[in-house]
Amino acid sequence: MGLQVFNNFKIVSWTKRLPVQILCLKAYRDLKNSLDWAKEKGFAEGYVEIRLKILMLEYGKTREEALVKIAKELLEKNVSTQAIYMTTGISVEDI
Repeated sequence: MGLQVFNNFKIVSWTKRLPVQILCLKAYRDLKNSLDWAKEKGFAEGYVEIRLKILMLEYGKTREEALVKIAKELLEKNVSTQAIYMTTGISVEDI
């Protein structure tokens, strides 16, 4: 009898902790995704800023030509299409 009560307690204790563990895992994943997105967007913004200056000043390209070239470069670097659009204003369909 005593062992059965102990086993039941372990099961109840484990099932009560499960929702908390799931919530912690969800919070961790949400935070990680937010940080990964910020890192990717920050990379894209910095890349666009620097490449835009180089292409316009050194190569005499117009702003639109430079942005299209930059968008292509970011796409080759596997930057998400959403980050490319947010930083250049050019959708992948326009490339």
